[in-house]
Amino acid sequence: MSVYLIHGDKGGVGKSMLAATFTEYLLSRELPVVLVDGDQRNTDVGRLFKDTITTVSPNLRERSGWLEVADLLNDQTANDVVIVLPGNIGSEFTTEGEFLGDVLNDLKRSLTTFFVLNRSADSVNLLRVFAEKFGSLGKIVAVRNLFFGDGDRFTRWNDSKTRAALLKIGSKEVDFEELLDSVVDESFA
Repeated sequence: MSVYLIHGDKGGVGKSMLAATFTEYLLSRELPVVLVDGDQRNTDVGRLFKDTITTVSPNLRERSGWLEVADLLNDQTANDVVIVLPGNIGSEFTTEGEFLGDVLNDLKRSLTTFFVLNRSADSVNLLRVFAEKFGSLGKIVAVRNLFFGDGDRFTRWNDSKTRAALLKIGSKEVDFEELLDSVVDESFA
């Protein structure tokens, strides 16, 4: 079964919304799913699913949180696992990402990272840093969050060397369509 990492490093890029939508997608396919909501400040996604699927909220800013994730991955071998990273976790993930890679290799689990982008240069730079350090861990999918404008307005990403390099090695990009306010409000009420 697969591990899906929802990343973006910046706060407010739409990681929680993508994680909730993607988790719903997996559940609609009747796949067994476990959710790791690493956002200790706003466990929005964990709160949405706590009554329907196995949900944990480890502190991923500390080694003990990553050890909890490793135990969960070892115990939940028949499940897809969605891991939602908190904003501004770049430095901690730089330290713990190799550990996660070792765990995934030992357990023979695949990793797909959905890296959520807004239109800022920071988003592109943070994805570049992540890809340089952890691109070998698995697949990377760049996600243009269209809440921030249509795809043509993502010029920093669209014209970047980072995008060209990632697409050249087989990474993917997708658009996450803007959701109606009423859908967002009802989902996160």
